[in-house]
Amino acid sequence: MENDDNTPSDIEIYNGENKYLMGSSLLFLLPGMHAFYRTKYMLSSILMVGPLVSYKYWSNPCNNMWRTADIICANIGMGLFIGNTAWNIQVPFYKYTIGSLYATGATCYIYGTLIHKQRNQYWYLYHGAMHAMMWLGHSLNVCAKP
Repeated sequence: MENDDNTPSDIEIYNGENKYLMGSSLLFLLPGMHAFYRTKYMLSSILMVGPLVSYKYWSNPCNNMWRTADIICANIGMGLFIGNTAWNIQVPFYKYTIGSLYATGATCYIYGTLIHKQRNQYWYLYHGAMHAMMWLGHSLNVCAKP
């Protein structure tokens, strides 16, 4: 969909796939609650706010303030989790596993974005896979002992 000045206004959705992304966004609340329980407040704060912002964005995906807020939350969250992995997790197995999950998630995100631009209706499967990889990485990040 386009505005009068021919700039895109909505994210192209083919078959209501945003509903799947709304659900997968909310799954991040689980490691958020666990992080709060483990008194990892910096991690829990982004995992409690970010999924709600993402849910709101995916409920009506268009280029507005919710998209901007979702991008900001995702980038802050990744910075916090990558920093936590680098500085607070000492066990090499956890560091490499978490890093591999994040790299796989980033690859899924990039590929999903590329095929969305090609109007491939299955782009959301890759975005959902990115959610899954990041969820696993964040969950392991919260559970890993320093």
